[in-house]
Amino acid sequence: MKKAKLLAMILVLYVTSIAGWPAQAWEAEEWYYTLADLPVSILTALPEQMTYSIGIRGEDTVSLMLNERDGSCRIYIFRKEENGYQLECKSASLADWYGFKAGIGFSGNMLHLIYDGGGVYFDFERTHIGIWVLRSFFAGDSFSINSLGLHRFNTGQHLYGIVSNTNLATLDTAKLPASIEDAFALVNTDGWAVVKSDVSTDRLHLRTGPSTNAESIGRYYSGTPVHILEDQGEWAKVSIGGIQGYMMKKYLAYGKDMLNVAQCFPSKFLTEEASEKGVSVYAGPDTNSTSLGTLYGGSGLAQYILANVDDDWYHVLCDDGLSGYVETFHFWEGLG
Repeated sequence: MKKAKLLAMILVLYVTSIAGWPAQAWEAEEWYYTLADLPVSILTALPEQMTYSIGIRGEDTVSLMLNERDGSCRIYIFRKEENGYQLECKSASLADWYGFKAGIGFSGNMLHLIYDGGGVYFDFERTHIGIWVLRSFFAGDSFSINSLGLHRFNTGQHLYGIVSNTNLATLDTAKLPASIEDAFALVNTDGWAVVKSDVSTDRLHLRTGPSTNAESIGRYYSGTPVHILEDQGEWAKVSIGGIQGYMMKKYLAYGKDMLNVAQCFPSKFLTEEASEKGVSVYAGPDTNSTSLGTLYGGSGLAQYILANVDDDWYHVLCDDGLSGYVETFHFWEGLG
């Protein structure tokens, strides 16, 4: 999603602040301006030592900003259950961000932490285990965070690795990124690399052993993320989405050099039937192997075709970490 589109999306939502900005209505979401507006199950769960600022309801959540006695504030997120709303997340104390107070917004089930009158925002989303984590942000540029690392929207660059401390419950908001350099500094790239090639059509063999005579498991496109398991001189034992093998190190880029490597994955899409019904992602290039999950079109997840295996299979990797083999006939070239 382009920066302008992201910014437009956030501006059509409601923005408020503990600094007392005027309330403006966004579409769909419901705002709770006073304690009396809150559902009873939330009202009875609020801590007595904090004062109320503002609240907003998402699809199945209510998020509140509560002020502490020292002037700071926290976000409390309640999730709707059969017997009422239950507290799901309490943020760390929200520090000022470069002199700006925090505001909140909501769209769907994504919480927006907003600064500088809406010019800077950080988006948090619930994981499948109920933890609220940083998923995307705009701070001079647009980025998304997933299980693979950091994606810069404007350029398509990926920095693979581990992004630490994205949990809203423990996050120090004063340390949220304010620049491109700050964003890249969030990623620990130790043990990560990407396949690199000066020719977009070239692919790198993943082999069963550290030798060019070893059997090829697949040939991987430039830009493929690689987790280094062992350094063996000219070779590295690697894992690509859980598929292990060996690659020649001279064809891998490490650290911030990854940002200079173009992704050369085939631009193909699930067919209409496959998008609607879903297709199995297998542990191996064989329909008798274990099914690891189901791939759907239009899920919002980026899907990368990393390699072509025996012409009949693709090794596919998704932003959420799902990785495995999908039969090639489920994909087509699209309308161009």
